[in-house]
Amino acid sequence: MSIAREFSTDPAFQKFGEWIIANGGFIQESLVFTSPESRVGSQMLTTAALPPSSKLLTCPHTLAIDYQKVKAHYPPEFIEAVSPHAALCTFVVGEWLKGDASFWAPYLRILPREFDTPLYFDDEDMKWLVGCNLNAEEVKTRKKVWMEEWEAASEALRRQRSVGSRGAREYTWELFLWAATAFSSRSFPGKLLNWTTESSMTEIDDPDCLPALFPLIDSVNHQPLTKITWAPGDNALNVVSGDEIPAGGEVCNNYGPKSNEELLMGYGFTLPGNPFDTVVLRFLPVLSPAQESIRALQPASPFPDGIHHLSPRNPNSLYPASLINLFHLLTATPEELPLLEANPAAETITLRNTIATHRQLLLAIRRKLDGFPAESTLPPLSNSRRRSAKVYRDTQVSIMTAAVAESEGVIRNILETKREVVVTLESILEDPVYSAAVEPCFGSVLPLELQMAGHEDLVFTLYLCWRYLQRDQLPEAWKKWFGRLLEAGECGNPEDLEEVEELYKALFPAVAGAAPEVFDGEGWTEGLLRWGMRAFGRESIGVRLEGKEAEVVIVCIE
Repeated sequence: MSIAREFSTDPAFQKFGEWIIANGGFIQESLVFTSPESRVGSQMLTTAALPPSSKLLTCPHTLAIDYQKVKAHYPPEFIEAVSPHAALCTFVVGEWLKGDASFWAPYLRILPREFDTPLYFDDEDMKWLVGCNLNAEEVKTRKKVWMEEWEAASEALRRQRSVGSRGAREYTWELFLWAATAFSSRSFPGKLLNWTTESSMTEIDDPDCLPALFPLIDSVNHQPLTKITWAPGDNALNVVSGDEIPAGGEVCNNYGPKSNEELLMGYGFTLPGNPFDTVVLRFLPVLSPAQESIRALQPASPFPDGIHHLSPRNPNSLYPASLINLFHLLTATPEELPLLEANPAAETITLRNTIATHRQLLLAIRRKLDGFPAESTLPPLSNSRRRSAKVYRDTQVSIMTAAVAESEGVIRNILETKREVVVTLESILEDPVYSAAVEPCFGSVLPLELQMAGHEDLVFTLYLCWRYLQRDQLPEAWKKWFGRLLEAGECGNPEDLEEVEELYKALFPAVAGAAPEVFDGEGWTEGLLRWGMRAFGRESIGVRLEGKEAEVVIVCIE
């Protein structure tokens, strides 16, 4: 008398294993299913070490649920009235309603009765997604699409004599959502059922490739970077190990490079330390004709226009090159645009442009980070949905925090290593002559005190004016900078004339009397002050850096 093989201590999984084998499937003799009642759900473990290239699992095509079986099951009127996805989901609901009479009953019994995707989140669970790319609006959009499919399928079922209105009422929204989530979380590309020697993996990635459920194959959990092979055959789909699996180890699948956002929305789980995690930034600004022509010369992004992924896997930077190039363009002055046109993909155009680029990136990232509520205000982590959402939320915040540090690092490095061409309030006050003139006129030479008193812009403007009066004795960088400004012509608005006149009268001759060695002389005219104010307004960049109590104002004279 043969002894029945034990697939699991869980009765439903035991029957499922027996059903697989009875219908021509294969489960490597060392593999067992753990109980689905554990915190991580059911796992497939091996009781003995398995060498590389071991055949692990086989699912015959006869066990798969695919669109061809669905089309054969329903009349043409139904198939024409609903989308393929709706037809697949309706078929699964119908099989569930058959109970034990369904051929797929042993398989359907092991599927979770509810899933942990955001469509199953309640309002308290959703609070953990506030601020994330995947938010309430994204979930509502997915729900709306599926609900419209369910309504169309329900109407099509009511028109069938074999179902009718009474039968159609059994096909509830809750069951349709369950079936749709089963497909989003467990399906494989239907192309695997029709694999030929001419088939390629690009066909699997085709968005028009319809999904199929492969019982048993979908019972293996995902682990990124796992070496595993899907080996499609004429009549079955096989799974073959890539590396050795030690005794007691889990057999894992590899869904591909999925971010936590994709895993949570499609599968209902997340992975701490997921190497494929990203943060999506959406920027689709309106460009001028000159900017449009340069943008067309920049390297194309692999993603749809306006979509940019912050990722640790991006080469050289968390920021994708497409986003850096775009911000180079958006922050370029009229004088910098020709430089950018000559080298559209340049990593650096000018120091000013680099600082301006990272300043704008900082503003964008910080604005996004500000959308995350404090964790202390969120509901307790009392269920798996919130715990998964927290992992996703934490990785989003971590990537953006790292992006902030990267941009700040770029700016700080310029401030530290390019002091000869980068001017700040601190560097201005290191000039002993000018510093001695500032104190009697403004009451302090401490940068923070001047900033808090609102004097920074004026101290900076007067410094630029003073340097202009000394331009013949200054280093070449200053001479070129003044020459460029003069060549560019007047900047600012005519409306500021009255403002400049009032300011000039308030300053002179008072500052000249307090510090004649700097502010006295015929060169200190109202026109010079107006030029200095406009130059400062045009050339200065204010950046908020961590650890600084006030914004750092920078002028590059490169």
